[in-house]
Amino acid sequence: MAQNEEKQVISTEFDLLNKKAIVYVNTAYILADVVNSVAVDLEGILQRMSANIHYGELKQFKKCLVAAQNLKAVSKKVSSPIYDLEEADSALNDSDWLQEIILLIIDRVGDNREKANEIVQYLRNMKSELNLVP
Repeated sequence: MAQNEEKQVISTEFDLLNKKAIVYVNTAYILADVVNSVAVDLEGILQRMSANIHYGELKQFKKCLVAAQNLKAVSKKVSSPIYDLEEADSALNDSDWLQEIILLIIDRVGDNREKANEIVQYLRNMKSELNLVP
């Protein structure tokens, strides 16, 4: 292989890895935002139930909420050099969309593993837009 062709192959591989890295970092940020949103929602539910919840359980939940907030802050710091998050509204829309999808799947599937497999198969049969998952 000629040196120019080798450099072009390395450059193409780097470009593909860079695109994949951007998607993964953004996914981590969006998932951290989903975790934070779910934690905030759960905190409200637990506060309404507080008369029936033991103090120790509420204290453990608050630790989880702080961990989710820390994860969100750290993932934002990690993602900022790679991907400019000035489009915060778009990121929030993505995390709201992902949270809705996750909750719909949980609600519709319940404990039915067969339904879960059907959803996975349906998604696998769709044409890939980014070629991240075989």
